[in-house]
Amino acid sequence: MSSYTRPAKTKKDSVADLLLRFQILEVVAVKNHIDIYGITENRHSVCVHVYGYESYFWVQILTPGSANCDDVKSMFSSEISRIEVHMNTKKSLLYYSNTCVGEFWKVFVVEASHIKFLVETFFSIHDKLFTCFETNVPYHLRLLVEKKMVGCGWISIGMCTDVQRRQTTCQYEVNARQENITVVGLDEAGSIA
Repeated sequence: MSSYTRPAKTKKDSVADLLLRFQILEVVAVKNHIDIYGITENRHSVCVHVYGYESYFWVQILTPGSANCDDVKSMFSSEISRIEVHMNTKKSLLYYSNTCVGEFWKVFVVEASHIKFLVETFFSIHDKLFTCFETNVPYHLRLLVEKKMVGCGWISIGMCTDVQRRQTTCQYEVNARQENITVVGLDEAGSIA
């Protein structure tokens, strides 16, 4: 079993040096953040608590002009602490035709559980006016897709801070914003592995 033990942290190892690059081993959705577990090239275990990524889904407006973004925001502002709605003009692949350009809302919410609430309490009742898309996509999977991260791929964290209260047994545990995550290219990752 000694071949599977992690090397001890040394005093010269700083969080900034070690977390420049690490390999993703697992991604877990937590209530208000995403945990990315991995291992550095020096075999140190890492947990990064990723903040700043908001869940979202798409709503196609079947009857243009039937409602506006502010209506949805004001309707749910008492139930949902923060909701953002942005208007977009896009093509739908559902029932695809060349003239299928329409109005879509991109609805952002702080917690993924709010998506189910919105769909069940509003959008399903008004199904003649709206069609919802991507309501069942786990938000940690969406982060991986948007950042072009892959399982067992390598990422780097540009800026992070140590956690105040540890939640894992990883050797290094830090907080980072999703904007500070970048994918390590295959040419660079190949030299690490």
